[in-house]
Amino acid sequence: MVSTAVDGVTTLLFALTSSYQLALAMLLIGGIANLASMSIGQTIVHWSLGLSSVALCLGTLAAGIYALRDRWTD
Repeated sequence: MVSTAVDGVTTLLFALTSSYQLALAMLLIGGIANLASMSIGQTIVHWSLGLSSVALCLGTLAAGIYALRDRWTD
């Protein structure tokens, strides 16, 4: 959240400043903050996606066993 806030603030300061040096600094800091924000966001998404895929596989296995249980008992 901090890196996203830094990205937003530096973008705002970049848009409002008339100083070339400050604009360049805001672009540099904002770019780093944006990269950090995106990387952290993707890490969280990939972890969540991994847990969802495990749950899907387990659910599919349970449904398959339930569907085939009559064949095994005959």
